[in-house]
Amino acid sequence: MLQIKIGNFPGELKEFAVEKGTTVKDALAMANISVGAEQEIKLDGEVVEPSYVIESGNLLLVTKRLKGATR
Repeated sequence: MLQIKIGNFPGELKEFAVEKGTTVKDALAMANISVGAEQEIKLDGEVVEPSYVIESGNLLLVTKRLKGATR
């Protein structure tokens, strides 16, 4: 199990225990967080897709996408 903080930025962070191999999408659902069209998901500061499998990490954030940023 991994202890990971999940939340919106800016906003509240909550700590969750997730199994290694959990997808980002499932972890966000566990935290009751949705991702809007103008937002991106970051795991420890790196942009990841909802299908990304979490094997390690400490901080999963949904942030506002910077203007001009590309994927």
